Formats: sequence, structure tokens, C-alpha cells
Amino acid sequence: MPLTKAQKKEAVSELADLVGSHQGAIFVRFDGSNVETVRAFRRAIRSEDGAYKVSKKTLLAKAFRLNDMEGEPVLELEGNIGVVFGPDPVTAAKTVHQFTRGVRTMELAGGVLNERFLSTEEAQALAELPSREELYAQVLGTLTAPVSDFMSVANGNARSFVQLLSAYRDQHA
Repeated sequence: MPLTKAQKKEAVSELADLVGSHQGAIFVRFDGSNVETVRAFRRAIRSEDGAYKVSKKTLLAKAFRLNDMEGEPVLELEGNIGVVFGPDPVTAAKTVHQFTRGVRTMELAGGVLNERFLSTEEAQALAELPSREELYAQVLGTLTAPVSDFMSVANGNARSFVQLLSAYRDQHA
């Protein structure tokens, strides 16, 4: 049953609010997905404090235009498209990527980041970025590496000196 003008207007308004209140969005192609797969996907998105909306591409394009963005790239996407809005675009992309790895009927189809449309490859790269915690660990490891290396060298010299004294003692004992 087709949507009425009022329903379309309400859908566009809701989507425009979501687009305007998030830094980005991830597009998901879900052709051939069954209801249970979509429910599991929605649960995965909600567990990350995200929202998943399925809409006609024309309504989604209007929502982007209402937020002073181009809407045409949305119209160029193939198949049935859903949109994931997350607390941040990287988390949303990671959640989509993780879920769709095990599901053949769903795939990452692109995205939007800071009002710029991303191709499928760019969205995939976004999904493969390390998490904030992983980046903190890498920075911390980089900062502590010189101290750790210095301590290893210092301990190595002391150890060698002690071994030299022990060998001298054993030789002269």
C-alpha cells in the first residue's frame, strides 16, 4: 500500500532530524534478507545506541537535501537500502561490518561522513579503523617504548657485567 503525502512528509521529517543530529550514517543493502535477520541486525544496532531506518531512497534523498546536502548519491545506490545512524560514524560502520560479515543477504553500501558521501570502499575502510581504545593503547605503547627499550639495555649491561664477574670468580676460584 503506497504511503500518503502526510506519511511521506512525516517520514522525511523524521529522517531529516536523524541526518541533522548525527555526524554520519552508513547505508546497508538488505536485498533478500528475512525478517529474523533484520531483527537481529536491529538488535545489534540498538546495542550500540544506534538507530536503523528503512525508507524509500527518494524520501531519504529529500531528508539529506533538507540538511543542505546532496541527495543524488542516495538515488544512485542499488537495491533496497537501510540507513544506520550511530553515536559516531566509526562505531556504526564497525557494527554494520561485523554483522554483515556473517550474513550474505546484507552488505555495507556506502555512507555519509561530515556531509560527504562515502563510496562502499571508503565506508569499508572506515569500518576497519581501530577503535578509540585501540588507538589509545597504540599511542601509549609508542610513548612507553623508548623507556622500556632503555631499561632493557641498562639491565642487559648490568647482567653482562655480573656474568663477567661470575666467570672471573669461577676461573680464579
